[in-house]
Amino acid sequence: MSSIAIHAAFFEALNKTLHSCSTTPQDLLNPLFKIPSDSPMPLVCPPLEQRLDIRPKFSQVLDEAGAHYLVPDFLKKVILGKYWAGDKHARDIPDFRSRIMTFSLMPEEFEELVVLTKKHGSTINSVVHIAMIFSAYRNLWSDESKNDDKERFLRTESPISLRPYATPQIPWSDVGNYVTEFTFEHKLKSSERNFWKLCHIYRSKLLSSVPHAIGHVGMLDYLESDNDAWETYLKDKMNSQNNGRSYSLGLSNIGRFPINQVPSSLLKCDSQEDILKTSDITNNGNGGGGGLKIVDMIFTQAPFTVGTTIRVNCLCFGKKLGLSVVYQKGVVTDDKKIEKFGEGILKCLRILLAKGEIEIDEKDL
Repeated sequence: MSSIAIHAAFFEALNKTLHSCSTTPQDLLNPLFKIPSDSPMPLVCPPLEQRLDIRPKFSQVLDEAGAHYLVPDFLKKVILGKYWAGDKHARDIPDFRSRIMTFSLMPEEFEELVVLTKKHGSTINSVVHIAMIFSAYRNLWSDESKNDDKERFLRTESPISLRPYATPQIPWSDVGNYVTEFTFEHKLKSSERNFWKLCHIYRSKLLSSVPHAIGHVGMLDYLESDNDAWETYLKDKMNSQNNGRSYSLGLSNIGRFPINQVPSSLLKCDSQEDILKTSDITNNGNGGGGGLKIVDMIFTQAPFTVGTTIRVNCLCFGKKLGLSVVYQKGVVTDDKKIEKFGEGILKCLRILLAKGEIEIDEKDL
């Protein structure tokens, strides 16, 4: 429902802005946005269960229900393992503000990365995910913990869009939460260290997990719907997970922004001066007016208290790869660790471009 509320608020603000202009460029925006004229709310799209069979198998119901209701909290932690989940427990952080850092690969670097990725039969999503893991091992552990004998362990989460699996497929313009998740685990000492091999392992496991991940969404029907039950469920998750969080890292990748659906006049920006001159949508200023300019795009989300410790959001706009790293204030003792983590993702990708191969080396970590 949050996406629908935000969507409605966006349309309302956009309509007010356009109607206040002396010249209103609705015709310019129509190819990209459908602006409702009468209703304050956009059309509410059918829920996922009406567009895709999300019923879990009986064996999955038994497994997940048994793990949730029959296994005590202390044993759940033992089963999950001691994955990294921040420097402080979620219940000990009273500040719920989000912090965001942004990073990007330049067009020439991104084009080269696409060619290299295709050469190795992988995907940008897999490449960024593994680069994220490599950077985490180097930058998120303290120097003291790097020297002990304990296994460094990461548990990551990847959202899976269910739109392609529906019949008919759900278009990108439909507003709704049509998503499930995939869990990937990696241990520094005992797991594969070669970058490209890890990319293939990650992608293979992701694709094979889709039927189970769809059933996982269907499991939500078995939860009670009242607020007290949901609060109890989330408290149980906080008590049974490392530092109260489900995952070390998460990568949300929405891929290439559909530029072919954006009017070409919005994308022409030969210089910063031209952007400033033409960004005024009225004719009252010194600029020429007549349009909006899309200079860059950032995709980001707010962190979820009992969810992912650090989330990386990925968007390809034009010929540039943009990343935003999002975390809850206080989840790490020093924000510089997050900055180094984000920079480390780009550094890993640039080493990959320079050498073609890369492996995790504990001496370098």
